[in-house]
Amino acid sequence: MVGDSVTPKDWGDIWLNEGFASYAEANWAAEHGGPTTWQAFQAVYAAHPAEGKGSELWSPAPAALTDPADLFSDPVYTRGGLTLEALRHRIGDAAMRRLLRTWTREHANGGVRTQRFVALAERVSGQDLDGFFETWLFVAEKPGGYADARVAAVAPASGARSRHE
Repeated sequence: MVGDSVTPKDWGDIWLNEGFASYAEANWAAEHGGPTTWQAFQAVYAAHPAEGKGSELWSPAPAALTDPADLFSDPVYTRGGLTLEALRHRIGDAAMRRLLRTWTREHANGGVRTQRFVALAERVSGQDLDGFFETWLFVAEKPGGYADARVAAVAPASGARSRHE
């Protein structure tokens, strides 16, 4: 989807490749009999406490890397994917579909930066997402709110079960 077509301009934006890959993998698994994307990422979120064993998922922050050794670490892949799923719940399914389609169309065969993704997400959703992205991409700690009402309130409202629920 994104990997070979939309590439980061800087290594610090590698989550835009690898987080998208993790998110796409979870969506594929959901389409093929696995847990929904929401269930899969909820399990990952719950399994990684804020401190102690398992907390390495939260540091460093995926878009605030300072050590080249962290380029291909769990925060980049897994937390990057979690960010996209949390974003989908924040902005809703329809806006997320528009965002992903617009992102890949507007940036095909080009280099991208996190700031451009944030700006596009805000434009497509009509929401101020600076705080959301600051928490999920730039702060080296476990983001709060993933399972609480602030995020869940924008979950799909229909009674139909989707691969994302």
